[in-house]
Amino acid sequence: MKKGKGVILFLALFGFLISGITYYSQFQGRSVQASSTQPSMNSHSDTSSTADTTPRRSNTNTTSVEATAPDFTLQTLDGETVTLSDYFGKKPVILDFWASWCTNCQRAMPKTSALYEQYKDDIEVLGINLQESNSAIQSFVDSKGIEFPILLDTNSEASRLYGIQYTNTHVFIDINGNVTGTIPGDINEEHFKALINA
Repeated sequence: MKKGKGVILFLALFGFLISGITYYSQFQGRSVQASSTQPSMNSHSDTSSTADTTPRRSNTNTTSVEATAPDFTLQTLDGETVTLSDYFGKKPVILDFWASWCTNCQRAMPKTSALYEQYKDDIEVLGINLQESNSAIQSFVDSKGIEFPILLDTNSEASRLYGIQYTNTHVFIDINGNVTGTIPGDINEEHFKALINA
């Protein structure tokens, strides 16, 4: 009799364990799938060569909902104050979230800077540094020849507003102040042209 109860108890516990594992696996799958569209500062692979990441009003690489861009005011590396909404109605803006230790940023930012020089009458690029020291930022900017304004996100204000988790993430804001797309990865001339014409 005791042996029969032990078998029943074992089978009940085994069934409960299998059910729990199945539920946990399904829950984890949804969580990973949902979070896979969000960039992460800890680990980032460049998707620019494999994905269609042209900014547009429908779907870009990770963000497709058009919404008014959250406003912020940050200091520049030169000590001036920049408010994002000051550009609304004047020209579109690309927010470039970066850090000097980011190898993708080291490769991409000089190219972005060259495009900025070419299109700066029609578009603004704001490089938003993620909590580094002024000396590290200045050294990077000088060594890479970065020409667009560099903003200091010392309290993570802007990165929190835009849900930034990866470095080398770009947020596209049209002339009306609407977010039209977010790209974790390098951007190119086609992105500039598409945003200017949005």
